[in-house]
Amino acid sequence: MSSLNDLFANRLREVRERQELSQDELARRMRARGHDFRQQTIYKIETGNRRVIISEAVDLAEALGYTFDDFIEHAGTPNLSAALERLDFTREELQASALRYERALLRVAQLADSAEQLFDRDQTTVRNAIEFESPAQALRINSLAGGAKDVIAENKNEGTGEFVTLLLEMLERDNAALRGAALDVINRE
Repeated sequence: MSSLNDLFANRLREVRERQELSQDELARRMRARGHDFRQQTIYKIETGNRRVIISEAVDLAEALGYTFDDFIEHAGTPNLSAALERLDFTREELQASALRYERALLRVAQLADSAEQLFDRDQTTVRNAIEFESPAQALRINSLAGGAKDVIAENKNEGTGEFVTLLLEMLERDNAALRGAALDVINRE
C-alpha cells in the first residue's frame, strides 16, 4: 500500500505533467511563495526521496492552481485523466458494439424472411412435383431444397448467434423431409 507521501508525490507529478509544466518552472513558482526550491527539490519530492511539510504541500497545490483540499481529493487515484480517457474510449466501444448488434439483429430478421420465402417456395414446388409425379421437377427440387439453408449459412459469421444456428437446424430438418419426398417420386418411376 502506498504511503500518503507516495500518493502526494504521484499526484504532484501527474498534475505537473498534465499542465506541461517543467520541474524547474514549478520550483520557480515555489520560490516566489518563499520556499527555497530548485528543480532537484521537485524531482526528489516526485520520486519519494524528499518529504514535504504541510505548508509546502499547500503551496505546491496552489502553485498548480488548486486548493489543497481539491489537490489531495484525487491523490489516491493516480493518473485520473488517463482513467477518464479509458472510460470515454470504453463508452465509445460500447456504443459501436450496440450499433453492430442492432445491425446484426436487422440482418437476422432479413435472413429469416428470406429463408421463410425460400422454404415456402420449395415446399410448394415439391408438393406440385409430387402431385403431378414429375421426376425431373423432383430432382430439381432435391438440389434446391438446401437453398434457404445456404443463404443463412453464408451469413452465420456476421455475429447473428444462436438464432441463426437454430434456424439452420430447422431448415436442415425440413429440407431433409422435402428431399425424402422428392426422392420418393423419383423412385416410383
